[in-house]
Amino acid sequence: MGQRQIYQKSLISRFYWDLRDKAILSHLRGEKIIDLGCGEGLTLEKIIAHLRGGTDTTPRVKIIGVDRDPQRIKICKKHHLPAKIGDITHLPFPKNSFDCAILAEVIEHLQETEVKKALGEIYRILKPAGRLIVVFPNDRNFKIARIFCLKFKQAFADYGHLRQWHPKKDLNFFHQAGFSLVSQQSIPFFFWPVSLHHLLVLEKKK
Repeated sequence: MGQRQIYQKSLISRFYWDLRDKAILSHLRGEKIIDLGCGEGLTLEKIIAHLRGGTDTTPRVKIIGVDRDPQRIKICKKHHLPAKIGDITHLPFPKNSFDCAILAEVIEHLQETEVKKALGEIYRILKPAGRLIVVFPNDRNFKIARIFCLKFKQAFADYGHLRQWHPKKDLNFFHQAGFSLVSQQSIPFFFWPVSLHHLLVLEKKK
């Protein structure tokens, strides 16, 4: 089932997805934003509504989504969203192009070498002091929540996550890539062990 189907079909999923995206939107900065691994464009759509009032007519604001899945980009285009096919380890943009980059539920799908390459590319395309917003899931709690909601098939499905990221233990990846931590929060609660997601706000060191 696609992301938009899940979003429309389940009130609980829609409520929580909106809650997660509200946290992302609250940390946006600047006028040139890139959503890396944008999927079917649900978050991208909200970014446009947040920064452009739901239109694509403000010339100074540049918003773009990138995903490596052609089918997901096709869905984005169907909804008139600015998105293109791309690999986050080889981004087709010049250096210092963006004020803010979003990496929502992507990093857990990458091998360690891919993570390092992706962070290097994000560092390159961000302007000095540019912002990186990272969101990753707490897989254990998602499994428990799905079982509690009697969604057994989803609970035991393979979502292609290669590792469980941790709010404290994995910060060194970002520090080594040239980012400093601005703030962080767990969603929907303040305590990571009982939350479903964690959000990191990082800044490119000058």
